[in-house]
Amino acid sequence: MPASFYLNHYICPPEIDLTGFLDLAAARGFVGVALTERALAEIAPARLAAELRARGLDISSVNSAGYFLHADAQAARAQERKNHALLEACSALGGASLNVIVGGVGHTAGTLTLESARERARVALQRFAAQAAQAGVPLLFEPIHPMGMWFKGCVHSLSQSLRMLEGLPGRNAITLDCFHSWWDEDLDDFIASDASPLAVVQVCDVAAFGEESVPRRALPGEGVVDIARILRGCLRRDAPPKLELELFAAQLGGRALAEVVDASMRFIRGLDLRAAS
Repeated sequence: MPASFYLNHYICPPEIDLTGFLDLAAARGFVGVALTERALAEIAPARLAAELRARGLDISSVNSAGYFLHADAQAARAQERKNHALLEACSALGGASLNVIVGGVGHTAGTLTLESARERARVALQRFAAQAAQAGVPLLFEPIHPMGMWFKGCVHSLSQSLRMLEGLPGRNAITLDCFHSWWDEDLDDFIASDASPLAVVQVCDVAAFGEESVPRRALPGEGVVDIARILRGCLRRDAPPKLELELFAAQLGGRALAEVVDASMRFIRGLDLRAAS
């Protein structure tokens, strides 16, 4: 591989268990994995840590906490329990970094404007960051494509994300997901600056828009994103971010996991990244 890559568990179809996924990641030369709620539900953190050590795999991120804006009290309590459980799991995994997505305006049941939702998310993130700092867990803030404003995330741009991180306690950085941030006008400058708190880049392509103008994740090389430019920028940094291959099993049209992983990494290995040296 031209760089050290991690494999995100979201790519794993339900018929393949977590140990099978870890075996594939190790066999294909990935240095580690990104974990999901499903992975943590399948194997408890203590045993999972042992499984990772046995294969020489690291953790790039655990996905994803947050979703702070539920107006429904029962949903809010359930999300708070989930966030606490994810913090505990990350702590048990040696302080693994926890990805955070703040939630969308749709969660507020129409009671908040976009601006008010962002302010409420900022306040909630401050509280959660204090809990994470006490647990020794770094947070990774992920901006979301504007089309995810309703039920995923109300913070969309890298510049907005930097403002969300201001004054947070603990060790915090940004996850840059190509699917969500490929369009951002600050993308190249953000990657190029070593002062940018960039910890993880989730690599995928974005397929050509369909009739309803809804983008979807695609294998690298099968969409409209200039992945080579993004990777060159990452590798130029004094401390390059962790690179995750992130695709969703449900969006792969039934293609086999090994086939998807091999095709994706074959494309990435074929890129000309020499400008990074």
